Amino acid sequence: MIISKQFIIIFSLFLASTDVSLAQPLSLNLREVIPAVSSANDTIYYEPGDKLEWNNFKTITQPTGNVAALTASGFGFNAGMLYKNGRGSITISTYCFFSRSASWVKPGRKTDYILAHEQHHFDISYIGMKIFMERLEQTSFTMQNYSALLNKIYNESYKYMSDLQNQYDAETKNGQLPDRQAAWINSIDKTLNGITANNSSR
Repeated sequence: MIISKQFIIIFSLFLASTDVSLAQPLSLNLREVIPAVSSANDTIYYEPGDKLEWNNFKTITQPTGNVAALTASGFGFNAGMLYKNGRGSITISTYCFFSRSASWVKPGRKTDYILAHEQHHFDISYIGMKIFMERLEQTSFTMQNYSALLNKIYNESYKYMSDLQNQYDAETKNGQLPDRQAAWINSIDKTLNGITANNSSR
């Protein structure tokens, strides 16, 4: 299960003539970042290979019902646009996060099986971020369209991730169907392995 969260920062810096064509293409600088955090920070940023632990789930009060735990995760980005010496560029930094204070587990439910289910929710958030990045790489940004397109692609990618999270819970019955859970874990891990292989080949 997830909680939506979005960070968007757009900086426009014009260092040349104001006579700039709005149709001028922008070069794209795209990167995945892991922001620096202190041990007291509420946010954990996704790092491939690192796994969640039960002590990362900090919310004390949980709702009633059959759900054993909840993972609050998502992805966001920062963006900055620069125009200098007749050329424009847009730099986009993406990140995937987990919120300690919004994530919880019920007493007596801290099993490895349930933790694996929650970890794969976090993994799905990361997959959603990578799809967002892939779509950005396929987009032609201009001075005129970059802000609208960036928000549109983000919202569409976030919806894809949210739909996948809901499908994961629905088909596994929140992890209560071991066979379906195993199939989903295999599928998610296969996707992550493909992402890792693609990253190492660049």
